[in-house]
Amino acid sequence: MSCILHIETSTSACSVAVSEDGQNVFKKEDLNGPSHAVSLGVFVDEALSFADSHAMPLDAVAVSCGPGSYTGLRIGVSMAKGVCYGRNLPLIGLPTLKVQCVPVLLYHDELPEDALLCPMIDARRMEVYAAVYDRALKPVRDIAADIVDENSYQEFLDKQPVYFFGDGAAKCKEKIVHPNAHFIDGIRPLIQVETGLNRLGFTVAELERLAETERKDFAGVLSHLSCADEQAHFMNARQLAAFRAIKARFFPATPATLSASDGVFLGDDFHFDMTRLGAAMYGINTAPYRENQMQNILELKAPVLQVKPLPKGEFVGYSATFRAPCDMRIAIVSVGYGDGLPRSLSSRGKVIFYADGKPCFCPILGRVSMDNIICDISALAPEAVSPGDFGWLINDDYTVDDIARDAGTIAYELISNLGKNPRFVKNYIR
Repeated sequence: MSCILHIETSTSACSVAVSEDGQNVFKKEDLNGPSHAVSLGVFVDEALSFADSHAMPLDAVAVSCGPGSYTGLRIGVSMAKGVCYGRNLPLIGLPTLKVQCVPVLLYHDELPEDALLCPMIDARRMEVYAAVYDRALKPVRDIAADIVDENSYQEFLDKQPVYFFGDGAAKCKEKIVHPNAHFIDGIRPLIQVETGLNRLGFTVAELERLAETERKDFAGVLSHLSCADEQAHFMNARQLAAFRAIKARFFPATPATLSASDGVFLGDDFHFDMTRLGAAMYGINTAPYRENQMQNILELKAPVLQVKPLPKGEFVGYSATFRAPCDMRIAIVSVGYGDGLPRSLSSRGKVIFYADGKPCFCPILGRVSMDNIICDISALAPEAVSPGDFGWLINDDYTVDDIARDAGTIAYELISNLGKNPRFVKNYIR
């Protein structure tokens, strides 16, 4: 048998456990809302300390791999990969919906032999991520994003009993009324309230229209700041006051969260019971009014396809926007806007090569193409760059904030676009 570190962050629950020979020997969890960014690192550190202090060498790390919360999965998988990299362990990805079936099978003896299991993860409105399994956890219908209506799952319900559960199931009760439909309760959702961003969330007027009983059973209440990246902006104090008032009036005993990455740096008043640290975990400076408090963890590199001379007077790239003022040497690097690199880096961005351990910032020449860029390596010795070598677009010497500034955008947009092309390989390196 083996010793495994388990991480679950795909829903509102944040859970870490250590198992030995199939038995839990350590467990830490927070079921009160989206506390992954706050709790996961602490839980994992405690779990690793427990395993090390009891001379229990880990054999693998298991993590939920979705579907589920994008932010939760990102945090959980990042943490799992970091542990695997640091300790040279294999990584096991567990499908979230199938895992949700296990406690149902263990603790609900009333399920008949022909029962089907339909775990649901809430998406939005009447949308859920769902799958259908038999009691042996063999898929009867694969994972899909469903828009639930009166006819959903009819082909299964007409034949046998179907048990619905998970944080997306409760909202489906009024739609799925077939006599073979059964719901396993116990789900506590979050509620989002409007405090000034005017994007998503219940207004005060809408909360007043909700019955008191409809406002009690929430795992947490949340809102989102609109100007947290500007410390002195009047909206921060305005939204803080609005959120406090809503919580005091409607949710006095409910755990609360107001701040994402930007808001964390505004001070203790904005932290409440939990914070939602997201982009800052990548080392992005989410609060540009102050020196970055986070360590850069992002690196982007691409291979050199060709190195060649560029004679004086020759043009480079589409539209011939660059003309060599003298004899130069250039490198063609295999990355472009098809990989998410902004086209606005044309004649503005940089590629880093290293000579004697020192960075050399080589400017991008001409237009960024779909699959490659051209950069000036004239300042480097002829033997410094060869085909097959890697040029760096993002690292500690040229952070994601630096490249975003040169591109005229923000780091959030940049990292959201990187890696959408399937030829782009992501490796978690820290």
